Amino acid sequence: MKADKKIKAITCLLSRLRQKKQVRPEEFSKLFTKQQRNDFAEHLAYQKKLEKVKRPAVIQKYAEMVRIGCLHYAKMEYYQRPPSKPDLSRKFSDKADSAFEQALDFIREAVQINPELKTWIDRDLNDIRSYCPIGIPRVIGSDSAMCRDKSKQPNIKISKRELLIEHLELALYDLQDHTLEQFMYDEPVDLYGRNKRIIDVTGFKF
Repeated sequence: MKADKKIKAITCLLSRLRQKKQVRPEEFSKLFTKQQRNDFAEHLAYQKKLEKVKRPAVIQKYAEMVRIGCLHYAKMEYYQRPPSKPDLSRKFSDKADSAFEQALDFIREAVQINPELKTWIDRDLNDIRSYCPIGIPRVIGSDSAMCRDKSKQPNIKISKRELLIEHLELALYDLQDHTLEQFMYDEPVDLYGRNKRIIDVTGFKF
């Protein structure tokens, strides 16, 4: 396929991808060089490998500690409803506070030992405004509506569609750069003519 046709095909494909339209593998595969296909396959395999990473035991334990705190908090709210039972409500309020505090102490200590663990938490561990289900940091990918990051694994910040767009943009850049080089060097232009007279190129777009 000639360079100009390939540039047009890649541009069209990028437009469809950005509009969230479906694209078949054979449509983009033929637009890559062998090296570009290998690079894309390698990058895609790396992303899939990241998806198989399991939660560390420390993170699992923290998630369970948060779950217990939330249960105590739910009971506290239950006993606040009419007919309210202030003693039981206060009892479970204290239990919830204690559970959340212990959970935070546990995960902060774990992160100090292994800083990479913080990638499994959905927010800054030092930005805690209250001991409650809304304020407590969650493990990423948690089913809770309070979780701020629904990623199933840490460090996965790019979808397959985004990855394909990235590699197609690189292929397009290579093609355009190569086409410009051909224009610049394949057919030199004599700007002086026979009598060394300067040719006016004002308004000509390079």
